[in-house]
Amino acid sequence: MIALNQNYFNLNLDYSLPSLKSGILTATKAYISTLKELYNLNKFLQISIYNIENFLLLNGADTVEKIDDILIKLEDISEVSSELLEENKTLKKWYNYPLRYMIERVETSNMSLQAMLGSQQAQIMHKNRTNDH
Repeated sequence: MIALNQNYFNLNLDYSLPSLKSGILTATKAYISTLKELYNLNKFLQISIYNIENFLLLNGADTVEKIDDILIKLEDISEVSSELLEENKTLKKWYNYPLRYMIERVETSNMSLQAMLGSQQAQIMHKNRTNDH
């Protein structure tokens, strides 16, 4: 009886381990890839904040309308991250803390950049009003 059960488990492990291994590998690669992308996005947003003049110059954001276009794109990122943080219950599990942490960092950097762009937009509007008078 013991030998029969041992063979049964050996057969199941031989069948399930390769698929389990490839599934874990695929999931781990996707998880790490997602973390890297979030890290790179956060780094880009932080660099943009610290070099706002260069960011505006490189993006040709010298008018209120162009800054509006950039703000719309940043708000789209904000909506996605907010939706993920609020609705995705698996992100609240302890084992997803690194992913949740990076999403929160991206959201914080994104909001900071939006505030800085809003400030630049206000400066341009004020400059246009003073030039009109």
